[in-house]
Amino acid sequence: MKKKLMKQEIRETRKWIMLIYACIVIMSIVTMITALIAMNTKSVTAEELMVVFLLCAMMGIVVAGVVMAGRFYNLLFTEEGMIRLTLPVKNRAHLQTNVKLGILSIYLAIVIYSAVIGIMDNGNVFLVGELYQGLKGYYEMYLTDGVALKALLTTICAVLAGAVVIANYYITFIFTLTVSRRIVSKYGIMQKKGLIFIVGIVMFNIQMQLMWGITKFIEVIEADLSWYPLRSYRPVGRLSFIDFLRYDSEGIWIKDVVFGLIFLAVYGITALVMYRICRNIMDRKLEV
Repeated sequence: MKKKLMKQEIRETRKWIMLIYACIVIMSIVTMITALIAMNTKSVTAEELMVVFLLCAMMGIVVAGVVMAGRFYNLLFTEEGMIRLTLPVKNRAHLQTNVKLGILSIYLAIVIYSAVIGIMDNGNVFLVGELYQGLKGYYEMYLTDGVALKALLTTICAVLAGAVVIANYYITFIFTLTVSRRIVSKYGIMQKKGLIFIVGIVMFNIQMQLMWGITKFIEVIEADLSWYPLRSYRPVGRLSFIDFLRYDSEGIWIKDVVFGLIFLAVYGITALVMYRICRNIMDRKLEV
């Protein structure tokens, strides 16, 4: 039955998601055209339009997530959801299906966007080339030293950390809707959209504080490892791990891996906690 539920969700969201993907591709192509015009004519208007079109293409990624989150909103707050919740599956199955499809839809939108940007990257055309060259240059920074394995590890950690952060944000949307539904049903609140807005603002501030806290923590670690009076003088004897990061030129790639793992751990754990709370509400406290 879970497979049938998954197929039904795919069938009902396929047209919208495919339309969004098509818009991402079209906006990316239009971005390339305006970028070439701006480069050849030195037109300020074309350069500004290029940025607008590029942002529109990037917004397609957000819209894909909003569409899937909207499906979960309909499940919890509309009459459509009352019908869907009568299906012979546990309520958690609806949550699992939405989370899987929502995160996969966002990932696929990012892959399509990145692929189009990569294909268009020809001669580092203004902002288009700069975006694509970012990760590419990060990888080549290590690859030029003949350490392909280190480049691969740092790139994988960076990509995985980004993927977990994105998944965490989507689960935050689902968490906001689920908690709002629980509050509405428990206290009989009529202004459900207002409540969703308030809970969303609270979760947004928590996410911003979390990102700020992790960033500051990493800055403190990096400052401690970088600012050292005798950094150019390696200590005599066997190096400790901290001394290796401070003095050895190869320590930089390990720091990048560690920083990626910090994001991976923090956002992964918080996403898991939010998901478990949502599952508990769906299974035990959801009043249909």
